[in-house]
Amino acid sequence: LKLWGKNGTDPIGVIRFNEAIDEALTEAVDQFTLTTEHYRDQTLGMLGHDLRNPLTAIVMGATTLMSAEELSDQSVGIAARMLRGANRMARMIADLLDLTRTRFGDAIPIVPAPIDLEPVSRQVIAELEGQHPGGSIVLTCKGDLHGEWDNDRLAQVLSNLIRNAIQHGEANKPIEVVANGSAEDVVVLTIQNAGPPIPEQALVTIFEPMVRHTDNKQNTGLGLGLYIVSQVVIAHGGTVQVTSFDPEGTTFTVRLPRHAKAAAAQVGGGSSNPGRDDPAVAETAPSPAA
Repeated sequence: LKLWGKNGTDPIGVIRFNEAIDEALTEAVDQFTLTTEHYRDQTLGMLGHDLRNPLTAIVMGATTLMSAEELSDQSVGIAARMLRGANRMARMIADLLDLTRTRFGDAIPIVPAPIDLEPVSRQVIAELEGQHPGGSIVLTCKGDLHGEWDNDRLAQVLSNLIRNAIQHGEANKPIEVVANGSAEDVVVLTIQNAGPPIPEQALVTIFEPMVRHTDNKQNTGLGLGLYIVSQVVIAHGGTVQVTSFDPEGTTFTVRLPRHAKAAAAQVGGGSSNPGRDDPAVAETAPSPAA
């Protein structure tokens, strides 16, 4: 650069030199970021895998203690808290393993089979009603709710979305869950909760992993719940969308094709995002990366 400055005959060469340096720095930063994310995801995967066996031992021990007749009520209560904590840890580990699987390019595995979505929804709601004591969780079923889906994975989708509504919605207002099978080729699930709308800047990354969108102290998870929801829905060939307005509240809408296996084969063709221009709407849908 000093020589170029002395000669003053090649200003275009200086520009090209600066552009080359910028490109080299950008490439170096990108490569460092990719390497760092790779090793982080690899470490999380190994950690989650290795923690499962000792955690299983804790769950079995706590379950055995709860059924022991010689224990006092206080001891049984302690064992019950241990079991609840261990189950919560098990969910976190399962989410970590799902995260690492998707970050390494694999879709979340599903095993589609003929199921009825109504009993699945009722079971999930029955398990979560105790976590929403100030309000109720209201289920409305319409039309034919039969299809070929992964039972456990859809229960995970419903559980994560309802938990999200409990954590971020108003405590004394009902959560409305609607399963609509009126259409011939798709079933639509909506989970709606009252409360302040999601901030516009949070909607942009709402389905990204390990992103906390509020400072809610009740949120003890890893920030993976909505990410797992989006990946499970994508694996079924469906879409998930969120709208958030005042005073309507927040609504998550999941659209599931009735035959997940056939729909999953079409994943990769890309899709449009009808909510992209609306700051109150965010959507995730099948994409080449999925």
